[in-house]
Amino acid sequence: MILSVSAAEVAKRRARIQGAIAGPSWRTNYLGTFGVTSTDGPPLAFRVDMGADTVTKPHFHEVDQFQVFLDGCGRLGRHEITKLGVHYADHHSAYGPVAAGNTGFSYLTLRPRQDSRIIYSDEPGSRQRVLPGKRRQYTVANVSLCIEPVRAARDQSSLEPLFEAQSDGLAAFVLRLGAGMSVPTPDTAESGGMYIFVANGCLVTGRDSFPTHSLMWVSAGDAIEVMADEIGLEALLLRFPMAAKE
Repeated sequence: MILSVSAAEVAKRRARIQGAIAGPSWRTNYLGTFGVTSTDGPPLAFRVDMGADTVTKPHFHEVDQFQVFLDGCGRLGRHEITKLGVHYADHHSAYGPVAAGNTGFSYLTLRPRQDSRIIYSDEPGSRQRVLPGKRRQYTVANVSLCIEPVRAARDQSSLEPLFEAQSDGLAAFVLRLGAGMSVPTPDTAESGGMYIFVANGCLVTGRDSFPTHSLMWVSAGDAIEVMADEIGLEALLLRFPMAAKE
């Protein structure tokens, strides 16, 4: 299964939210339905825009998760993020707080299946809800992107790991392509599926174009050819681990 959504499509979906963040905040749904839980898909992707100086308390989720920090500035735990940032957390691995700076803080939350539950680390009974797991976390605070002329003029593709790929399929890369270049995505067969996030430039598939901040989902075992248009492309490839066997 391959799903895609253009940043232009979701522009009108932003809505004010209450509860999870102490202060004004907004959510924009990309893929899936927020508030629905499923054990085997489809994926869930949404954007959160935190108001200036707002905070989300330390918490964990019952599903593996990537976050991509997009705009504004803030902190994730001890990590200060002022550019593009990436965070991964295994299920039941607590992280935070997430604190917006005075310009606000925007990020994407990416999960391989629909699960919107949040469990705060200080709430009664939270420890009893922690299940066995690796509880890995990786944070890449500030990923550099190229200006348009440099990006478009690139004469070789580049696939840069953000952290060491794991034996269960977990991996994260920055893919950089010059104008008109195309490459197949990394193998997803031994994984839990992969998101492709257009961080800079424009991605082309067939007759469709996906500008900056567009998103694609590639299920485990599926593949796609990624092509840049005339302004080049820089994309995040975020691959989930295989689900643990019972």
